[in-house]
Amino acid sequence: MQTRPARELAMRLLEYGRCDWKDPDDSEVPLHKAIIRSGRAELAVKAADGLRKRDAEDPSLASVWAELLSWLLSRQQRAAAGVLLKKGILKHMEGEELDEVLGQILSYQDMELINTAVRYVKRIPVKQIPAPESLSDYRFTRELLNRYTKYIEIKDNEKTLWNLSIMCEAEVLAKRLLKKTKDYQYLPRLAEGGDKMFGLLLHIRCGNILDEVKKEVLYGALQSEAWKKRFELLAGKGWKKSSVNRKEEICLGDEYLKRLENRKYVPGRKGHLDQINDRAKLRFLRNCEEGIKAH
Repeated sequence: MQTRPARELAMRLLEYGRCDWKDPDDSEVPLHKAIIRSGRAELAVKAADGLRKRDAEDPSLASVWAELLSWLLSRQQRAAAGVLLKKGILKHMEGEELDEVLGQILSYQDMELINTAVRYVKRIPVKQIPAPESLSDYRFTRELLNRYTKYIEIKDNEKTLWNLSIMCEAEVLAKRLLKKTKDYQYLPRLAEGGDKMFGLLLHIRCGNILDEVKKEVLYGALQSEAWKKRFELLAGKGWKKSSVNRKEEICLGDEYLKRLENRKYVPGRKGHLDQINDRAKLRFLRNCEEGIKAH
């Protein structure tokens, strides 16, 4: 049963749609807490609709909006949350309070809400990006990383962002990481990734990249379904040329054979097919190297 102050609050909001957020109710309870305690989402919706711009952008009320927004999202009140965001309630939030609010918005996986939030805060906190678990999570995270790449802080987050971009096939973020970092240890994973991720390698000037890195990139290409095509594309872009002596080609046959000797195949049809496929790759490498020697 509602208390008298709660009933009065409800009447004020439903009649006028506005209230003074800095004044408590008759029980000295802040108005936003009275709304939350009442459990009536329609009051919060009405309050959001009637929120004045000067209140929404008042720095002293930032914590009020953080708590109210969090409650609305937890109650699946997307429309009311969107109204609050569009009125600029994030403008003066900062620190952990802002990160927690952004984390909750991200977990909601609603691009319209995220777009409204980013319009004010101009950043996506990496630590609040949820790790994808389902196919829909992967799709959402890929869209998020690609759409808001310029708002994601790379410094001190390189490892996390590389793993996320490769895991979700976020090629726009991966392209930015290639420009901003020298983390060549991730290049082999691009070589065995999707077509868009692999395509990034074809635009890299690889002349000064160490031969050992080039080898791993070529091995990575061999792990993909289109391994022959990818290997030949990389070779055409100079990935088989030695960085020590550009007249020499990097040879992989002997080392690849050693890797195969140490590989354990699962029993059954799959293992048998993997063995056939690996032998075909080895023959391909041998033929390439014999062709080089013939010249």
